[in-house]
Parts: sequence; structure tokens; C-alpha cells
Amino acid sequence: MHKYVKLLGLAVVAAAALMAFAGAGTASATVLCKTNVIPCGESGWTYGIGTEIHATQEKGETGILEDTEGHVLVTCSESTVLATTLNHGSASETVRAAVTKLTFGGCTGTVDVLTLGELEIHHIEGSGTDGTITAKNTKVTVKITENTLSCVYGAGTGIDIGTLTHSTGPTEPATIDINAVVPKVEGSFVCPPTTRWTAKYLVTSPVPLYIKNV
Repeated sequence: MHKYVKLLGLAVVAAAALMAFAGAGTASATVLCKTNVIPCGESGWTYGIGTEIHATQEKGETGILEDTEGHVLVTCSESTVLATTLNHGSASETVRAAVTKLTFGGCTGTVDVLTLGELEIHHIEGSGTDGTITAKNTKVTVKITENTLSCVYGAGTGIDIGTLTHSTGPTEPATIDINAVVPKVEGSFVCPPTTRWTAKYLVTSPVPLYIKNV
């Protein structure tokens, strides 16, 4: 019995160590930079708390919501995102931002935002100055036509929604390429259980924008 207790104790310690390691791996050392210098944090060239991030869907580009088999549900010709950073970022945390505005226009169906949620920006290791974006707690209701039932899709505790690519010059905006699988959180059984959202955005503020680790 003592042998089994000892083995169980070792297993618990090993599991705890593994969880600690996994938790450390999820931390993302990220800051948003005003210039393409390394490290920008030590040089005082970072965007701080309260920075407004303004992104608009690229003109001529179409935002598409389709089921995972490729059947288009709704398209939109316009969209705007506003978010305000909640922290500075550091060697142990990623950058978080509260979404203050999210709109969709020129849509073939009805798209209404129910919950704004938050965004997280994570530096992509080895990329230099690019990042990925995670959405949390955002919920959107979609009606394909006026006669169809509402389908509610949301980010829940967090989904990867796309890539944030750095500015190519001091007056050039960063870009966001959305490619996200978004699950249904409410609605009729006829609503697809998962959808794919694709779109392209320009980050019109702040400019320029570089995503770096610390």
C-alpha cells in the first residue's frame, strides 16, 4: 500500500509540474510598439494603457460568414472595430483590449452584435513584429433572410480569429486577416453548429503598429 501511495504522490507532483509548464507556455510576452526597434519596451516606444485600436474592413473586400462546408450564409461589405487597451503588456502577459464598438454594414442578411467582448494580441514567436488575435465573449446574432430564425455565434472563453501583420512603414497601417471558426452558442437546430468568418481589415489607428515580444 505504501508503494502505491508513494507512486500516487509522484504522479500528482508530475501532473502539477506539467500543468505549471503548460500554464507558463500560454503566457505571451507582447507589447505594441510605435517603432520597429528591438526592444522597443526598454526604449520607451510602446503604446500604453488606453490606446484606441481602430480597424475598418478594407474597401473592395467582402466579409464572409459561411458554414464549414463552404455554403455562404451572409456577406458584409463594411465593418468597423474599436477597442481600447486595458494593459501595457509585459514579459509575462499579452496585450488585452476591451471592444467598444463592433459594426457590420452592407450585409446580405441581418447581423447584430449582442456582446462586444475583448481582444487579446499575442506576438508570434519568430515572426519579428506580427501577432495573432484572440476574441473573447463576443456574441453576434445572424439572420440569413428576414424570414429565417436567428443564429447566435460567439467567441466564448476565447477563439483565435486571425493574424495581425505589422506596418510596412511609419505611415502605413497594420493589417488584420480574419480567418476564424466560430461556434454556435444559441439558436435553432437548423443553424450550422460552426461557421467560418473571413475578412480583411486595415488598422487605421495607431499608425504605425508593430507587435513585439519583450
